[in-house]
Amino acid sequence: MKKKTDKKDNGLSLDSASWGKTVQQSLGELGVTVSGTMLRQMEHHVREMLFWNKTTNLTSITDPHDVAIKHVVDSGAAALLFEGGENVLDLGTGGGFPGIPLKIIHPGLSMTLLDSSRKKISFLRHVIRTLPLENIRAVEGRAEELAVLPEYRGLYDVVISRAFSGLDVMVPMALPFLKPGGRIIAMKGRDIDHEAALFQSLAVTSSDLSSPQSGELTLDIRPYALPGTDFQRAFMIVGQKK
Repeated sequence: MKKKTDKKDNGLSLDSASWGKTVQQSLGELGVTVSGTMLRQMEHHVREMLFWNKTTNLTSITDPHDVAIKHVVDSGAAALLFEGGENVLDLGTGGGFPGIPLKIIHPGLSMTLLDSSRKKISFLRHVIRTLPLENIRAVEGRAEELAVLPEYRGLYDVVISRAFSGLDVMVPMALPFLKPGGRIIAMKGRDIDHEAALFQSLAVTSSDLSSPQSGELTLDIRPYALPGTDFQRAFMIVGQKK
C-alpha cells in the first residue's frame, strides 16, 4: 500500500536556488526589489519556522512553494506601502508575517511583532536573534490590554495585520496604538465587499473608539494578485480624513 502524502510535487524546496528565485521574481512582478542578502534572511526565517512548526503550531502551510507565495511574497507585497522609516505594529503576527519580511525589505522600519501566544513569541525572538535583525522586538500580550499602556498607546505610524479578524473588530482594537494621522493596513483575501460593509457599519455605530485619533475615518481599498496564482488580495487601508 502506498503511503499517502500531502506534499506537492512542484520541484521546489528550501534547499534549491529556485526557492529564492521564485520569491525574487514574484516580488519583482509586484514592484518590490529584494537583494540576495534579503533572500537569504527570508529563507532563514522560513527554515526556522518549518523546523519549529514540528512542535509549535506556527502555520498550516508547509509546502515550500506555498510558503514562498502565500507567506513571504504576500507579506513583501506590502513593502510598497512604506517609505522605510515608520514605527510599525504587526498585530497578531503569528509566525512573523508580514512583519519580518517587511523589516528585511525595509531595514529602517521600527517593528513590533505582537502576539498572545508565548510559544510564537519565543520563536520570533529566536529568529530576530539569529538573523540578526535590529530595531525589532517580539511582544507577548493581548492588544486590548497593551493599548491602554503609555509605552504602546499612540506610538505607531502604522498598525498592520495579515491574519486577523474583520475590520469591525480590528479597527477599534488598532486605533489606540496609532499616532494622530496614522493608518491601519488590513491585508485581506476573500469577502472584500463584506469587509467594506463591516467598516461602514462601524463608522455609523461607533462614536467613541477610545483612540488618540479624532475625525472621520476613511477606507482605501487597493487590490492586488499573487503572481502565478489566481489568489486575489487587497490592502484595506483605514486612515483619518484630512
